[in-house]
Amino acid sequence: MDKIITDIIRSMAYSAGGLFLGSIIMSVIMGVAEQIHGGVTISGIKSGYGIGVFFSIFVIMAGFIPALMYGAPMYSLTRLCGRASFLLSALIGAAPGIAIYFFSDRASGLLFIIFGLAVGLSTHAIAKATERKQ
Repeated sequence: MDKIITDIIRSMAYSAGGLFLGSIIMSVIMGVAEQIHGGVTISGIKSGYGIGVFFSIFVIMAGFIPALMYGAPMYSLTRLCGRASFLLSALIGAAPGIAIYFFSDRASGLLFIIFGLAVGLSTHAIAKATERKQ
C-alpha cells in the first residue's frame, strides 16, 4: 500500500511539473507562430514569446485540476503496471481534449488535445529524467 501511495504522490509531482513545462512550451510555440505568420521578425518573435508566457498562466490554471485529479492517477496506474511510455502519456493527456472535441466544442477540444499532448509528454519526460538520477 505504501508503494501505491508513494507512486501516486510522485505522479502528482511529475504531472504538476509536466503541466507547467508543457503549458509554457506549447503556449510560447503558439504565441510565436501566431506573431510570425506574416513574416519572421525579431519583434514578432519577442512579442509572440511574451504573449505565450502570458497565455500559459491561463492554461496552467485551466489544466491544474484535470492534471492532478485525472492525469496523475492515470499516469500512476501506467507506472504501477510497468507500462508508462511516451505514447500512453500522450494518450492520457489528449483524452480529455478528445472528449471535449467530440461531445462539446471542436475548437476548445482541439486546444485541449494540443496542450494535453504537450503536458503528457512533458510529464513522462520529467519522470524519466528524475528516475534516471535516483
